[in-house]
Amino acid sequence: MAEKLTTHNAQVTTATVEVKTLTVSGKRVTLSVFRQLRERRLVSPADGSLAGVPWGYVNYHPDKCDSDGEHLHVIWQIGDNLYRNRVDEPMWFEEVFYSEWAGDAIQGKYCSNGHQRPKWLDRVNIWDDDESGPRDASTFRINAVTCEAPAVYMYHHSIEECMSEIDSKKAWDCLKAEVAEEAARRKALKERWTELSALPQLFIAV
Repeated sequence: MAEKLTTHNAQVTTATVEVKTLTVSGKRVTLSVFRQLRERRLVSPADGSLAGVPWGYVNYHPDKCDSDGEHLHVIWQIGDNLYRNRVDEPMWFEEVFYSEWAGDAIQGKYCSNGHQRPKWLDRVNIWDDDESGPRDASTFRINAVTCEAPAVYMYHHSIEECMSEIDSKKAWDCLKAEVAEEAARRKALKERWTELSALPQLFIAV
């Protein structure tokens, strides 16, 4: 049986919400002042490193970009200067990784598999804007990274026409190394987004 609620056993908990305002020299920053902050990249796309110290983000979209994908307008500092930067949430589910090693790598796998396409290798049609039409390509995944390569050449008639086992292994090893670097880069950018999203929201005066 549920306990009866009375004035003796009820308790009201009051939460204190801290509102952090952006100030310069003790004065609240206005929208006009915020717009004058120079836009400068905070997060390096190469490795996720920061160019300065982030203060927080504002719920204001100076370029009327509020309907765009998930992003933050971050205020950050380097030296005595303040900057602002739009940081977009990393989205990898549609981004394909390209490598110069990919073509030779999958060609070697095709040949070593008895001139049969491996089950993990998909053949797809991709629209080519330069050619104004579709083209054949190959896609596959390594370490959760989707890779794209030219379509496998399927017209070898003998093993002598294929690349050597040494060259095939080199291409595959080099491809895997590049994919590992790309996976680490994406992981770093995702972690950086999580960190920036946890920053306090800064309020600016109208």
